[in-house]
Amino acid sequence: MPREAPHLSSEAQIMTIDIDNFVAINDKRPGKEAFRVFGTVTVANPGIEPVLSTPSPRHRGGWEVLRLDLIEPDSPSMAVMTTKPVAYEQAGISPWTDLEIQGCEGRLKIVTID
Repeated sequence: MPREAPHLSSEAQIMTIDIDNFVAINDKRPGKEAFRVFGTVTVANPGIEPVLSTPSPRHRGGWEVLRLDLIEPDSPSMAVMTTKPVAYEQAGISPWTDLEIQGCEGRLKIVTID
């Protein structure tokens, strides 16, 4: 089931991030159909957790859209660039061929859905 975008602190919203190695897959195995996305995100410290979610309102422009949010910890962490895995899964397959990943600054990445 898709997750809704969580609330972020203002510091996480203005943070510069680097995303790479994203793969979007329509798993068409009978009984296990799902849309899955995997990738890595480089963040400013190891306490930040990247989360992919369905944006609200939902985009209807002819391609799939997910929002990348960065969740900050309650306690401070050392500023050390850290690469973290991020994943998203929803039941059923996506009818689209492209995925747009958005952040607070707009479009971050376009991925072809396999």
